[in-house]
Amino acid sequence: MQVRTFLSVLALIAPLASADIPHMGGEMNHVLVSVYQQTVYVTVERPEEMPLTLFNYHEHYTGAAGVLNRSGYNAQFGWLAGGFISLPPDAGVWIEALDQTPGLRTYSQYGFDPLFGTADSPTRWQWDGTMTHNWYAATMLGDYQATYSVYVGTLDGSPYPGYTPGGISLAWSYLRGGLGTADGSDAHVRDVRPIPAPGELAILPTLAAFGRRRRG
Repeated sequence: MQVRTFLSVLALIAPLASADIPHMGGEMNHVLVSVYQQTVYVTVERPEEMPLTLFNYHEHYTGAAGVLNRSGYNAQFGWLAGGFISLPPDAGVWIEALDQTPGLRTYSQYGFDPLFGTADSPTRWQWDGTMTHNWYAATMLGDYQATYSVYVGTLDGSPYPGYTPGGISLAWSYLRGGLGTADGSDAHVRDVRPIPAPGELAILPTLAAFGRRRRG
């Protein structure tokens, strides 16, 4: 009975662990956030690499990742704590898009939910402090930039008294030629299954697959 149960669980996990996902676009480049003496500091790990390139891989994704179809996209930028961050229990770190090039879209790392004004979503987003690589996408060729305010706020997003915000500007370029064309063609179809929410049975093997299968 125990063997049969184990095989049933394995059959459930295997498809999720082997699920493919969109390309990251290259090596991770973290946006480091730290809070020191009630001031927020934000730096890019390798600023010399900007602008990052939005690529159209001519692949058709199913499910939630379909928001990236017919677009150039990139997920190299990842929000990451640059050190230990200690905040009051009723405070959190918020990131707000102050200015963005029209046409730039942003989606959450796992659920592909719209962020920072994409599809009328809120322009501010509460970061949970873990490494998070959101997806940035565009349909039209060109240069794109986004400027963010990173601040300590109350749980409803209001600035927390006594803290000074930080800021950062990120840049991307969607170029003609090679993989970075914008003709909207889709050469392959890939089944992208959603990653289970924390606490679900398959979360660990699925996250492991996420790390293994991301490629530049």
